[in-house]
Amino acid sequence: MKCALVVPSWRHNDTHMDALVSTIAGLWPPTGILYLASALMREGHEVMVLDGALLFKDEILKMLKDEKPDFVGISSVYPLWEKAKETAFRVKEVLPECFLAVGGQAPTHLKEKCFEDCEVIDAVLLGEGEEIICRLASGLEKDMDYTRVWGTIVKKDGRLYDNGGHGIVKDLDSLPFPAYELIDIAKYRPSIGLFKRLPIVATFTSRGCPNQCIYCSKIAGRTIRCKSPERIGEELEYYVKAFGVKEVKFFDDLFTYDKERAIRVCEEIRRRKLPIVWSASSRVDTIDRELLLEMKRAGCWYIHYGIESGVQKNLDALRKGTTVEQIREVVRLTHSIGLHTFTSYILGIPGETVEEAEQTIKFACELNSLFSEFFNCTPFPGTELYENVHQYGVMKAEIDQVGMHLNSFHPFTMDEEQMKKLRRKAFLKFYLRWGNIFKQIRSVESFQDVHYKLLGLKAIVKLLRGA
Repeated sequence: MKCALVVPSWRHNDTHMDALVSTIAGLWPPTGILYLASALMREGHEVMVLDGALLFKDEILKMLKDEKPDFVGISSVYPLWEKAKETAFRVKEVLPECFLAVGGQAPTHLKEKCFEDCEVIDAVLLGEGEEIICRLASGLEKDMDYTRVWGTIVKKDGRLYDNGGHGIVKDLDSLPFPAYELIDIAKYRPSIGLFKRLPIVATFTSRGCPNQCIYCSKIAGRTIRCKSPERIGEELEYYVKAFGVKEVKFFDDLFTYDKERAIRVCEEIRRRKLPIVWSASSRVDTIDRELLLEMKRAGCWYIHYGIESGVQKNLDALRKGTTVEQIREVVRLTHSIGLHTFTSYILGIPGETVEEAEQTIKFACELNSLFSEFFNCTPFPGTELYENVHQYGVMKAEIDQVGMHLNSFHPFTMDEEQMKKLRRKAFLKFYLRWGNIFKQIRSVESFQDVHYKLLGLKAIVKLLRGA
C-alpha cells in the first residue's frame, strides 16, 4: 500500500514569540512520524514523509495529488490542530478515495471530538502509533475488517467504532530505526544553543515517565520501557555510518531513570568509539557524581533539567517532587564536572504571584545555566491541570491557542498582561547578566558558535525593542 505521513504546514510565528522567530528558534527532524514510516516500510508498504515545517500547504497537496497514496496519516500537536483539520479537508478534496487518519498529541486526547471538528477523518490513532498504524494499513490493504483495530477510533458508513486502548509499544528493541532516509537531515537545525554539531538527529532510549507532575501530557504513559544499551549502540552507529551524524539528542522524558542502564548506554557509546556528542533530559533527583562523570566521558555535553520554579510552594503545587536546595546542589555539581545545563522554567503556575515568579527568574540567574527557557504554564488536555483548570485560573477555549510559547492560561493570581511582561523580563534579565555574557563568550569553540551567539544577541535586541 502507498502511504503518506504528513506534518501540516506551519511556521515558527504560529508557535513562538516574535523575537525568537527569525533568531534562535530552530527545527528538529520529525522523529515521531519517521518511526511510523519505518514500521510501515518493514511491513512492505511504500511510504513518503511530507514535513510541513519545510513545505507550504500547496506543495504538500501537489505532492499528494501526484503520488496518489491510498493511506494518508496526519500528525498534530495542539498548536497545529487547526492546521491539521484544514489539511485534512484539502487532502480529501484532491484524494477523495484515500483513507485519512490522524494521530499525535492532539488527536490522542481529543478522541471522538476529532470527527466532530473534521468530518472527513476516517480514523484516530491513540498513543504510540507504530503497531497500530501497521495493523490498520494491513487491514485496509487486505480488505479485512479494519474497524476493530485496538487503539483506534474508526468511522465507517457514518458509524464510529471506538476500540479502546492507548498504543504502548512494550518491546522498544523490536522497533526499526526511524526512517531518516526519507528526509534531508541537512535541512534541520535545532534552536540556537541546543546543539553543537551538524548534522544532528533525535531519538530516544526509553519511553514513558512515572512522575506525577500535574502539567505533563503523557502520550507515552507512566510506565517506563527501555531499549537495551546494545540496541542503542547499534542505532547510533547506524546514524554515523549512514548519514554522517555528529550529534544526537535523546528525547527521553527521563534518560537517567535507571542509573545502571544509563551508565551501560554510556559504556556502549564508548566501546563503539562513536564520534558524536549528545544531550539528554533528566531530573535532579536521579543524578549523582558517578553518573555525571560517565555521561561526560561518553560525549554528553549538556543536560536539560526541567526546574520549573525557584519557590518551593510552587514546586509542590506542580507535584514536581523536588526541592529548591536539591536543584541548586545538582546544577552546581553538573557544572563542576564540566557539563553544561539547559534549564527550563514555568511562569504562571497555579497560585503563583508576580513576586514569586520574579523569585524564579532570580533563581534562574543564580543557577547560571548556559541556556534557559521560560515557558507559560499550559493546561494540555489529558493532564490533571487541564481537568481542574477552572480551580486554578482562566484558560482560552481555542484548541490552537494551547502551547507553551502561547498565552493559553493565566492563574487567578495574575493576569495575561502580567504573564507577557514576566516572560519578556525573564529572558532579558537572564541573558543580559554579565555572568551570562562571560559564560557565553567562554563557550565559543568555532566561527559557527560566533554566528549563533550573534543570532541570540539579535533576539535579545528584539525583546528590548518590545518585539
